[in-house]
Amino acid sequence: MPRLPLVDLKDAPQAIQDFVKGPGELHIFRHMANAPQCFQPLMDTVVALNKDAKLSLRDREIALLRSVSSCIGEYEWAQHESFAREAGMGDEHLQAIRDANVDAACWEESDRDTLRFTNEVIANVKASDATYDKIAARLNASQIAELLLVIGFYRALAVFTENAETPIDASVGRSALDTMQTS
Repeated sequence: MPRLPLVDLKDAPQAIQDFVKGPGELHIFRHMANAPQCFQPLMDTVVALNKDAKLSLRDREIALLRSVSSCIGEYEWAQHESFAREAGMGDEHLQAIRDANVDAACWEESDRDTLRFTNEVIANVKASDATYDKIAARLNASQIAELLLVIGFYRALAVFTENAETPIDASVGRSALDTMQTS
């Protein structure tokens, strides 16, 4: 039984009802509808970090899954595991992400850099200069900003879904992003 009530979307503001017509009535939307003033800004951020992103799908999903797994964010893991697989990751990669294992044999050097950067930001808030410099040699300023926002935003979503005890929905896949309307 979830801690937060699952809002009946028929009782939610019209803007929320209109939004969920595309991706469907996911439990996370029903939980977020408890704070209707936050709903659209959060969804705008989801779209910006996923659909409109400059960061590669692979880099984003490594950082996102590591971020949510570091705080046991099973809801977002369930939604994004298929995205990681679309980016070419298999079971070994997913286990390495859960284990924060930058030395796993499955990784390319760029993947190691992304995972190391994410691990350091999670552990220390600020990545070391050496780790930052490796990321900055490969990513531009916009991509680095997105990487940092992915780490922080999805950790916040994991805090929300874990404390709300959001029931896990089947993954709707990346195609759901195409139906999401931003403000």
